[in-house]
Amino acid sequence: DLNMTHDGTNTIISNSTGNLTIINNADDKDISFKCDDGSGGITEYIVLDGSADRTLFYKDIRVTDSVEVQVGSSADLRILHDGTNSEIKNYTGAFYITQHLDDGDIILRSDDGSGGVTPYLTLDGGLGYMTAQQHLNFVDMKQLVLGTGNDLRIYHDSGDSVNYIESSTSDMDIKIKVNDGGSTITAMSID
Repeated sequence: DLNMTHDGTNTIISNSTGNLTIINNADDKDISFKCDDGSGGITEYIVLDGSADRTLFYKDIRVTDSVEVQVGSSADLRILHDGTNSEIKNYTGAFYITQHLDDGDIILRSDDGSGGVTPYLTLDGGLGYMTAQQHLNFVDMKQLVLGTGNDLRIYHDSGDSVNYIESSTSDMDIKIKVNDGGSTITAMSID
């Protein structure tokens, strides 16, 4: 059932029944997979680290087109590239992107129209708010909603070509203020 052969060029380990199991019973020891390093030497590619209780990869991992990287016992998180597009898909619970570095940012970048990439939206951990490095375009009837109770809405109605500023509170106080060298001047107020 188990054969080890060398055909003059290649060495083959072949199992014909049941599972093929490789076990290292030595306490806190590893199983190491080494191969040619592309420069005439030998290097480590994968280590099953018995002392750290983890698998270590020392070289890039390439998953071919249309093969998912699946994470979770039920494959709840999936990463896929189909040869044209890339997707990250979540099938259960909330989907979090978390930056733990103190004052670190989360930056969404995309093509800049000139062959490079540029930031579009930054969650700035140092400043404590989001900044937009490119224009935000709300299509017709999609609202910019402000306030915990969705109290202020700003939107454009394409049918009537009208711009709306709506408040759901009993009073709407609109003030336009100008910063004049450190002091704030109320230029106009509508109650």
